[in-house]
Amino acid sequence: MSTIITFLAIPMIYAVCMSYLGLIKIMKFSSDISLFFLSGFILYILIHVNKRFRKTVNYIYVFSHELSHAVSGFLSGNSIKKIKVSKRNGYVSFGSRVNKFTAIAPYIFPLYNILISIIYFLLPFEVKKDYFRFFIFTQGLFFSFHIINTVDAISINQTDFKETGGRFVSTVLIILLNLIFFIFLIYIITPVKENILIIFFKDTIKYYIFSIKKIIAFFITIIKYIFAKL
Repeated sequence: MSTIITFLAIPMIYAVCMSYLGLIKIMKFSSDISLFFLSGFILYILIHVNKRFRKTVNYIYVFSHELSHAVSGFLSGNSIKKIKVSKRNGYVSFGSRVNKFTAIAPYIFPLYNILISIIYFLLPFEVKKDYFRFFIFTQGLFFSFHIINTVDAISINQTDFKETGGRFVSTVLIILLNLIFFIFLIYIITPVKENILIIFFKDTIKYYIFSIKKIIAFFITIIKYIFAKL
């Protein structure tokens, strides 16, 4: 099953990346959005490499990691018995065995980005207008936080990956789902939407079908070659 999932997911990663390239050509990002998002993104990189902030960053990440497990487990109908968070690690104890969604949730959902977005969109219009640049900045900051700490977590032998078929399969799924999530983040921070979601997913399906056809054609060619040599 894990092999099938990986086989289907890798061409999808290619399709999503190609869709982003097409999107860049038609979208017009304002200098404000690019500047504030990239400023936040780069700031977190500087924070992450500074040893003085390591313990604080670890605690903030572990908290979001375990909270993501807890929320996804709750949404899956599981009962939460205990949550433990420390500067080094943490865990969530559930009433029953966790499913794949619960196991992989912290690696694909940038919790702080989601929470900030919810708070921002609940604010009155005038307040949102005044804090738009700050909102963009924090989205860049915490998306950088999510990506960098996810990469760090993948490099460790996480027990979470046992539920999703091992580290390789989990890594493929994490890359794919983060790429897909990023388009929703772009949609949120871009004032002019221009049907970007529809265009993106249409292109993704188109490139995915194209890549699958190419893979099938390749294997057919190999099989024909083998039989021709028999």
